[in-house]
Amino acid sequence: MMVEQLRFWRTCISYGFCIAHFADFFPVLCLWLSRPDFKKLSEHNVLVEFSSVARESYLVLAALAQRLPLLHSVEQLANQDLGVSASYIETCSWSHVVPMVDLALSWLHLNDIPYVCSLISEQNRNTEHMLEMSYLILVISSVLGMLNSILERISPDVTPEDKSYSLPWIPDFVPKIGLGIISNGFFSCSTTVAGRNAEHQPFCCASLVQGLCYMRCHGNVDVSLSSISCLQRLVQLSWSVDRVIQGATKCCSECFNESGTGEAGKLLAEGISSLWHNDLLHLLTSLLPMISSQWSISQNIEMFGRGGPAPGVGFGWGTCGGGFWSLKCLLAQLDSQLVVELIKCFSSVQGSPIILDEGVKLDNVTNTVVTASNWISSTLGLSLIAGPGQIYMLEKVFDMIFEPSILKYLKSSIHKFTSDMELLKPFEWDLNEDEYMLFSSVLKSHFRSRWLAIKKKHSDKYAGDNSSTKISKTPEILETIQEETELSEAVNQPCNTLMVEWAHQRLPLPIHWILSAVCCIDDPKGTLSTSANYILDVSRAGLIFLLGLEAISATPCLHAPLIWKIHALSVSIRSSMHLLQEDRSRDIFCALQELYGLHLNRLYQKFCKPNSIEEVKGVVVGTSEEAMEISSLEILRFQEKIHGSYTTFVESLVDQFAAVSYGDFVFGRQVAIYLHRKAEPAVRLAAWNALSSAYVLELLPPLDNCIGNAPGYLEPLEVHFL
Repeated sequence: MMVEQLRFWRTCISYGFCIAHFADFFPVLCLWLSRPDFKKLSEHNVLVEFSSVARESYLVLAALAQRLPLLHSVEQLANQDLGVSASYIETCSWSHVVPMVDLALSWLHLNDIPYVCSLISEQNRNTEHMLEMSYLILVISSVLGMLNSILERISPDVTPEDKSYSLPWIPDFVPKIGLGIISNGFFSCSTTVAGRNAEHQPFCCASLVQGLCYMRCHGNVDVSLSSISCLQRLVQLSWSVDRVIQGATKCCSECFNESGTGEAGKLLAEGISSLWHNDLLHLLTSLLPMISSQWSISQNIEMFGRGGPAPGVGFGWGTCGGGFWSLKCLLAQLDSQLVVELIKCFSSVQGSPIILDEGVKLDNVTNTVVTASNWISSTLGLSLIAGPGQIYMLEKVFDMIFEPSILKYLKSSIHKFTSDMELLKPFEWDLNEDEYMLFSSVLKSHFRSRWLAIKKKHSDKYAGDNSSTKISKTPEILETIQEETELSEAVNQPCNTLMVEWAHQRLPLPIHWILSAVCCIDDPKGTLSTSANYILDVSRAGLIFLLGLEAISATPCLHAPLIWKIHALSVSIRSSMHLLQEDRSRDIFCALQELYGLHLNRLYQKFCKPNSIEEVKGVVVGTSEEAMEISSLEILRFQEKIHGSYTTFVESLVDQFAAVSYGDFVFGRQVAIYLHRKAEPAVRLAAWNALSSAYVLELLPPLDNCIGNAPGYLEPLEVHFL
């Protein structure tokens, strides 16, 4: 009952209520906030119950800390839209902070906490008391989270108006928090730091981070959740301590260096990042393979094909492992959030283990722990794990994956990859620094507006006073394939904080979200408000990004359905031929056609067997013709997977080919793919009829030059539809 009361109080505090009663409740909470006599708790078998109440108590303090005004700001609250009247909003006072921190510091002495001290020692790790250990780890996690919330109000990570936040002074408890992290075995020192002075040796033994990694890898779901939560709070707190101390003035830093804190104080002045390198690098290398295997969890959850949860997804409808509130999905999301924090930390420290140099073969560098290809694949996996309410994390992922250095690495991989392919024309183009910056900017802008913007209903421009007037709607194109209408729509629009928006968003992302940049050039009705040059730049950058992912065999890209990749190429030339008129984009387009042709050949050989009797997905058929007809639905199911009226799209594509292509070779190959035997019969029939009606069959390329092998286009099955 007390745990539920604390949770209710924390919810009220998060919305600005009941804060004035803190002074009355704090003396009562001190019983649960203070470090207890663990021996007596174990004797009475109430350690788990005490840990639960203590954890919720510190979560209440963390909610209070988030209501603190900025320490060095004269503005108490900067125009926050809370959905309630401003007269009812309460704020916490900094006079309450010092006793809160003093109680929390007692929990940083890990050697005095049972089960946790054995977790730090590598020799005494066991799974006998894993339950008690996980509850105590959750308490430590809530303590670290509360301290981090306080430091964020001293030096916020994102300052108002994005201005540098200068700190004229810092409270005395800030170095105490840092010293508590350094001196109590949270991190183990790196060998270079340990070798500078013998006084560092006590800090360089096994660490809590290593023990938490052990719990994450060898514990069950509940134990893994507690360990990953504590790791995330520890990384955030360490980063906040460094940010606050480094943001202080020179006078404050000199006073801190002369405060007599010894070698630990010198390390703190240099930054806790000098300690965490080995531990967190080991943690990052352990989590990246997990991320690569966890992104499929959210993709298996019932969802719409173009992104966003299906009705009832939160309750686990249609999934064997539960919906977004299942423990497996929650663990995957916490892992992804921690990986984002770790990458952020390493990116700000010199000597990052992830080297993205155009002239270096990253996969062969011995001192590179995380190769660039694995890093890109894992980062793409992060984008597929993020669910509703995690737009901020996805924005960070977009900032990381579309950095100019990433694009440089992908470009170098493209040249190496295409040199091994038998292309009609070798790649002789290059990109300059301005183009890298341009492509990075337009890709970030496009994917934010395309996938993170709030979805809106289309306004009926025909609506008027005369409701009896009905205008027939006969769309000339397939409306539902291109879902967006305005690329300039605001991203992550603010809404009432008392309401969590689930309906009007597109998370989790579909596995083929990376193809949207290639498709954005398709605008036959001219409804997009952005300039034509911007859209063309997005499509050009999208082609380079897509081929780069194919070149490094990025796992999420490999799992994207072939039909969506072929469809994306068709959409990019359905309205205009701008991409094919530029030599660089044309070369990339041809390379993608060749690559997907090889993929189609492998699938064709897999499903076309010489046996007269075949079994396709457990269905036994008597003749090879029936087997081929069933297996054809396994590859190019445009009508089933993309839209039921896909024949309309094929007809519009053929019309564009007949009108403006003048028999363009690359355009003709893309049209001919719909005549492949593995395409659905209705789609092939629509393509044949449209081509014959426009008298452009003779403009198609020879069979030897089509996408895929020539046998895939022979002996069509249209006779069944006559």
